[in-house]
Amino acid sequence: MKKAQIKMFETIGVLIVFFFLLVAGFVFYFNIQSSSLQKQLAQQTQLKSLKSAQRAVFLPELECSFVSVQRENCFDRYKLAVLQDVISKNTNIKNTYFKTFGYSNISVREVYPEGGVIDLYNNPPEEFSTALKSRLPVLLYDPVTRDSAFAVMEVTTYAQG
Repeated sequence: MKKAQIKMFETIGVLIVFFFLLVAGFVFYFNIQSSSLQKQLAQQTQLKSLKSAQRAVFLPELECSFVSVQRENCFDRYKLAVLQDVISKNTNIKNTYFKTFGYSNISVREVYPEGGVIDLYNNPPEEFSTALKSRLPVLLYDPVTRDSAFAVMEVTTYAQG
């Protein structure tokens, strides 16, 4: 009878060690998966931020053209001011741009010669976990005086959760 009890305790001990190793393996695996998922989520957030910045730079509403030839990274100063005014005053237009930009902030700051800041689109969420900023150089063209100024477009994309 004692041999049977000892064998039974040995079997139970082996099963306990086996299940302990199994649980430790699962914990290790899920921690690796969790960190991989967080890295992937951060990559997706950065990609979304860059897409928003790229969409903002290539807005057809702001492009400046010279005899039907369009310049890259060039904004018409007057179109920029009008679009800012229209977006800030009309919620339907802002909702239309929400489909494109989501929760983000787009501003254009004139760098040379010194100028002001135009907040083109401003829609931050109530709560966010991270804010990613992308800065892109652009040219501000004044069609009346035919002068150009150097500016920086800053696109801040907010990630929730």
